[in-house]
Amino acid sequence: MNENALGQKRSGRAARQAARKSAKSSAVRPGLEGGSGFEKGVTTTIVVLAGGSFVSECAGMLASLIGVSYEALVADNDMLGSVMRTLRGIEVNEETLSVEVMREVASGAGHYLGHAETLEKMESEYLYPRIADRRSPEAWREADALDIHEVARQCVRETLSKHYPNYIDPRIDEEIRARYPIKLRTDDMRAGNGRW
Repeated sequence: MNENALGQKRSGRAARQAARKSAKSSAVRPGLEGGSGFEKGVTTTIVVLAGGSFVSECAGMLASLIGVSYEALVADNDMLGSVMRTLRGIEVNEETLSVEVMREVASGAGHYLGHAETLEKMESEYLYPRIADRRSPEAWREADALDIHEVARQCVRETLSKHYPNYIDPRIDEEIRARYPIKLRTDDMRAGNGRW
């Protein structure tokens, strides 16, 4: 067997092993593993860019609407924010072209990184994701090394431990509870209940 064929055989074997490891690790995180997240992101983006103005049953949904994941809701919120930012497009006019800024940069530092308008545009034109991690792999490992599922889970726990809006008047709630066998206690719908 020549060297080229041997190298192809080895690289094929390595790729299959990596795929098996990836499948094992992603299988334990439904809804947040690469395949379904990628599919959901692309499908949603295509619908919106094609002119769809209403996308439902997307956020948090798993396995063709068989289930829902709180963690996927959090991750999908980032994805949908990016899709909506893309839909907004790029405004082109005298102000946004920034011809004067280009002149300043060309005759000055030679890059836009230190220019005040760059920071301004990064705050208005770019959507910073809530849970996606933009650090380098080294910085990520040195810090907490949490994957997107773990970060989303922390966000879910934090939100559900504190956020209990009161939409139902207490008197109406009492009437409903008197009439129907409601299993969820009112104490369970208050911050600090220990459920999360």
